[in-house]
Amino acid sequence: MKQRNEKKNRSSSEDRVLYWILIGFLLFAALFIQVIHWFGLEHVFMKPCPVYEIFGLYCPGCGGTRALMALAAGDVWASLRIHPLVPCAAGFLVCFLGSHTLEILTKGRVHGMKYRHRYLIAAGILLAGNWVIKNYVLLKYGMDLLARETW
Repeated sequence: MKQRNEKKNRSSSEDRVLYWILIGFLLFAALFIQVIHWFGLEHVFMKPCPVYEIFGLYCPGCGGTRALMALAAGDVWASLRIHPLVPCAAGFLVCFLGSHTLEILTKGRVHGMKYRHRYLIAAGILLAGNWVIKNYVLLKYGMDLLARETW
């Protein structure tokens, strides 16, 4: 029984560390995006993908920045079409951070989500599937799914 409690406490503390790392990352990202906007540097970060420019094929991350911009503008549907991992990851973050915030506020009466490796596996499958489908459509039908007019 004692061993189970030690494992549970360790898992809980690891989740708490992950919680604070994610909070810090989100605060830094929000500040970074705001500074970019203040100084009008959006063009610096909206460069074409070098893999697409050189090989004419999408990389697994192609469209991620545009999907994030669409999500930030409140267009969840466009974000899903451009790069489905972005809104799914955002939804996961809201659930994970929200549940841990509730755990902190209720002093443990509500338990936060636990980190599971299957979350990363699901993200990897989504990333690979998105990459394969976009390149298949590009090569087979010549349709650029990330072209501005398609979303």
